[in-house]
Amino acid sequence: MDRNSDGVVEYETDLLEVAKLIAQRKFPEATPDYQELFDLLARTYNWENTRRDLDHDGKVTPNEFIQGHEQLAKQMAAHPSEGIAFIAKAAGGFFDILDLDGDGYLSLADVQDYADAYCKGGDWVAANFTQLLDSAAAGDASTLGMSKALFLELVRQFWFESDQTLPGSHLFGQPAETSW
Repeated sequence: MDRNSDGVVEYETDLLEVAKLIAQRKFPEATPDYQELFDLLARTYNWENTRRDLDHDGKVTPNEFIQGHEQLAKQMAAHPSEGIAFIAKAAGGFFDILDLDGDGYLSLADVQDYADAYCKGGDWVAANFTQLLDSAAAGDASTLGMSKALFLELVRQFWFESDQTLPGSHLFGQPAETSW
């Protein structure tokens, strides 16, 4: 989430530009649909950053990010069904935004555009996407790309499982040298 790689996450310098780029990808900038999506993304990113900013200085340090996530993980462990419902709503909504053609699958282009919005693109994105699809449960992999169900499971693994052998542990990062 640290778009400018300065070691902290700030709403203005890191997240506002991502909201703009993602909204522009889905709708022409001068349209009401663009403005509605941009406003939704901007509010969401602002809320998330404010929630994590424990000392209220406008910046989220790595330590604050980890502390904030630990609280979320505790809630997930205490209320797993509510946690799964939250992931389905939040990450599912984000999936729908990224799925540019609305076919129910994320393509490599969808994922590359997302990584590029955070200035984290590169050759690793295609390698990671391919590796994630290859490691998907039998029957869920598709020539169309990554299904919403698979994406939601990978998000759950990434945020709430400590097992680094799970495919989702590498959802938003460069793949390990070894396969899962």
